[in-house]
Amino acid sequence: DRQYEAKRYLIVTLISMAVTELSKLNTKLDNGDWALSDDEQIIIYQKALSLIDVLCEDNDYGEDILNVSELYRNIAAVFSRKNDIAKSLEYLKKAVTINVSFDNSYKPTQVHTSLLLRNDIYDDFFCTDTNNASLSLLIDINSNEDFNAVKKEAGFADLCNELKKVAGNRN
Repeated sequence: DRQYEAKRYLIVTLISMAVTELSKLNTKLDNGDWALSDDEQIIIYQKALSLIDVLCEDNDYGEDILNVSELYRNIAAVFSRKNDIAKSLEYLKKAVTINVSFDNSYKPTQVHTSLLLRNDIYDDFFCTDTNNASLSLLIDINSNEDFNAVKKEAGFADLCNELKKVAGNRN
């Protein structure tokens, strides 16, 4: 039914847009301060994760799993800036696990089973980056100053080594 599909498409689009905009909400104000504190940023990222779960219940994320990974990476960066090494590594490990799994097993022909995405086929999602998800994350966490507090930790090196095992170019 076209009416149902149009409404479903609108809901999926609005939720996807909300996740994207929440991820970018913390901007510099006219006075030079950031709009959100570190704690507020974490709350916003967690709200974005909750919205993704509205779309993708039962771990039916498909390509949206990379949005989950990015949000975990963002949370890890905030915890690193706060010098909470354990929490930073905890969230960074979640991002690494997702990216490695994605690069090893993503099947763009699989069909979604979640309620709002049911029967949609996973995408070959549009991406201009020639790096796979693991290589992109590896480059990011090593070049991003937000991770300076954790870069000297053995756990950080272990996570980088995990990424290196599958890091490469997209097929």
